[in-house]
Amino acid sequence: MARLLTLFLLLSLLATACVTPAAPPTSVPTPEPTLTPPPPPTPTTPPTATIPPTAQPGSRTAAIVTEIDDGDTILVDIGGIEYRVRFLGIDTPETHHPEVGADWLGYEATDYLMSMLQVGDTVTLEKDISEMDHYGRLLRHVWKGDVHLNAEMVKAGLASTTFYDPDLKYEDEFRQLRKEAMKAGRGMWGPRPTPPAAKQEFEHWDVYLASPTGQDTIPLLDDANRGASYFGWPAGLPVHIQDIYWDDSSARWWYWVTIKGFRGWVTAESLSREKPVATQPPLGASVRYENYLEVVTDPANAVKLCDGPGGKNVVRELPPGTPGTLTRLGWADGQWWVRLAVNGPDGWLPQDAVQEISR
Repeated sequence: MARLLTLFLLLSLLATACVTPAAPPTSVPTPEPTLTPPPPPTPTTPPTATIPPTAQPGSRTAAIVTEIDDGDTILVDIGGIEYRVRFLGIDTPETHHPEVGADWLGYEATDYLMSMLQVGDTVTLEKDISEMDHYGRLLRHVWKGDVHLNAEMVKAGLASTTFYDPDLKYEDEFRQLRKEAMKAGRGMWGPRPTPPAAKQEFEHWDVYLASPTGQDTIPLLDDANRGASYFGWPAGLPVHIQDIYWDDSSARWWYWVTIKGFRGWVTAESLSREKPVATQPPLGASVRYENYLEVVTDPANAVKLCDGPGGKNVVRELPPGTPGTLTRLGWADGQWWVRLAVNGPDGWLPQDAVQEISR
């Protein structure tokens, strides 16, 4: 009996020794959002080529600025891949709107962002909750060092606040900054100038492109009076004036002309109510695609993206059947070229090298 009791006590001690009592759960408070970020993380490994869709909310990614599109959109390079980034929580006046062209203070907003941010700068992209919008742009808060660029645009009165659930991290801070800008009358919250008395040469109607110097191609600007004229359309082409913009710096009217959804800015000197006689219209080539149409490259052959319409410098080579989106239209070598936005550096190729995606 004593042996049995001893054996029972020994087994009880062994069972107790094998059980580790669970530590009580600790509650970690969620820190309040702040406009001052912690120092950007120093990567210990090379950045990955793509941002995984499962990136955690609040995660931060270093990127190199490759282009500043407007006051709330930039292009960046992450691990050799180019991404378009839309600033979260703000909306600046338009400069490339498909219907209205440029809004009041649109160019000023772009200039202000460019005063704080230049091509080649390193920025930190902070994710809130959502990964991308329906245009395929990364949705991020953008920091340059400890400067929250999204917040700075609101503070200057050059951006309104636009928050959509679930990306609400800095909503309270931005709304306070907007209230302060409105009270101070900064930017869009200040007095709006009256339209100029100068007469417009044209109204909203169909016209023809014409060259006052007899050139075969009319350069179109991406921004009125300040954009890059890296693409053009043939003289004699019928186009539609979709918007008219007065530029104070050049003291002249600019016209937002379109064809098949593609568009660009020209002045009155490049427009004519009558089809020009001494110009050469397109030789049998027609535009078959709309702007921002989703397409794929030749499914049977690799294609080369060039640095411009008819460009001789190759930006990159794409495998057969690569999907992309058309964003620009240019004329060169007697044919239409389209600019293809892909997951990486954009480039130009003849429109015959792409085809519409079947739905």
